[in-house]
Amino acid sequence: MIDATRSLLTAIDPGFASASDAEVVFALAVGSMLAWIALKFVADIARDAAKFAKGQVDQRFWREPGKIRILIGLVLLAVAYGFYGADQPRPLGEALLDLGRNQFLSIMPIAILTQWLLLIMFWLLFGRLTGVPFKELLKPVGTIASGTVAIALELAPFTLGALALIGGDTAVAAAGFGAMFALNLALALLTAARERRKPPEARDTRFWVRNPLALALLLTVLLSVLFVLVAVLVAFAYAVYTFFTGSGPAALTPAAVIRGELVAVSVVFLVSCFRFRSDSLTEVEAPPAVLHFADLSLALSAAFVAATGVAGSPVVLGSVPPWLLAVGPPLTVAAMVFGIYLTRMRDATPRWSVCLAVSVAAAFLVLPATKGVTALLALFLPTVTAPF
Repeated sequence: MIDATRSLLTAIDPGFASASDAEVVFALAVGSMLAWIALKFVADIARDAAKFAKGQVDQRFWREPGKIRILIGLVLLAVAYGFYGADQPRPLGEALLDLGRNQFLSIMPIAILTQWLLLIMFWLLFGRLTGVPFKELLKPVGTIASGTVAIALELAPFTLGALALIGGDTAVAAAGFGAMFALNLALALLTAARERRKPPEARDTRFWVRNPLALALLLTVLLSVLFVLVAVLVAFAYAVYTFFTGSGPAALTPAAVIRGELVAVSVVFLVSCFRFRSDSLTEVEAPPAVLHFADLSLALSAAFVAATGVAGSPVVLGSVPPWLLAVGPPLTVAAMVFGIYLTRMRDATPRWSVCLAVSVAAAFLVLPATKGVTALLALFLPTVTAPF
C-alpha cells in the first residue's frame, strides 16, 4: 500500500521517491482530505452542470438554431486554429489526431474566449447599426459578462500570487493577493452602495454587507480556497493518469495546473455564450437579424483564420484543393446563415445593406481579438502562442 502510494505521489513530485514511510503516510492523509474536498466541490459543480444540460435537453436546444450555431462556430474556429497554425502539410486524419491529442488544451481556451469576445463585440456593433440604443445593448452584456469576467479577473492575480509564492518571491505574491483583495473590496463597496440606495426596510442588514472590508477579506479567502481546490483536483487527476498509463514519474509544473484552470474557466465562458444567446433578445427589443449578422461574421472569421494559414499548413484530403478544404466549411455556414435567415429579414431590418457590408469587414476583427486573448493567456502560460 505504501509502495503504491509512493509511486502515485512520485508522479506529482519525483522527490517522494526518497521520502520516508511516515512522510508518505502523512502526504497520503493530507492529500486524501484535500482530494475529498476537491471531489465534493467538483461533484456539486457537476450536479449543477447536469441540471443545466438536462434543462437544455428538455428545451430541445437543437431546435434553437442560435445555440447550434454557437457550437458550430466554436468548432470552425478551433479547427481553423488547430489545422492551420503549424508550418507543415498534413492529411486530414493526422490533423484531427493532432488537434485532439496534442492541441486541445491550448486551442480550446483561445477559441472559446475569442468567440465570446467577438460575439459581444458583434452584438454591440450590429445593434448600434440597426438603431438600438447603446444603453439597451449593454443590458445583456452586463448580465452575462459581469460574472464570467469577474472569475477571470479574480483568477489572474491569484495565479500570479500563487506562482510567486511557490517560487519564493514574497513581494510579487503580496502584490498578487493584494490586487485580488482590492478587486473584492471594490465589489464589496459597490454592494454596500447599492444597498444604501434602497429604502431602509428593503436593505440587507447582514454583517458582511454592512462591512465592505470584512466582505472583501471573506471573498478573497473563499475564492483562494476555491482556486486551490481546482488546482489540487488537476494535480490529482494528472497523477492518477500518469500512474495508470505507466508514462513514468513527471513533475507537475505550475503551467500544467494553470492550463487546467484555464480550461475550466473557458467552459464558464462557453456557458455564458449560451446564456447570452438566450437572454439578449428577451431583454432588448433588437431586430433578430442582429445575432444573425453576428453569426455571419463569426463564420467568416473562421474562414479568414483558415485562409491566412493554409499556405503554410495545408491539410490534404485526396484530390480536394487544400484551400477549398480550409475555407469551404466556414463559407458554407456563412452562406446558410445568409440564405436562410438574413435574406428574408431584409425589409424588417434597418440599414440591412450597411450591416451586410460591415459583417464582412468585421470578420477581420478576429486577428486583433486572437492576439489580445493570446497575450492575456501568455501572462500565465508563457508557452501559449498565437495560432497564426
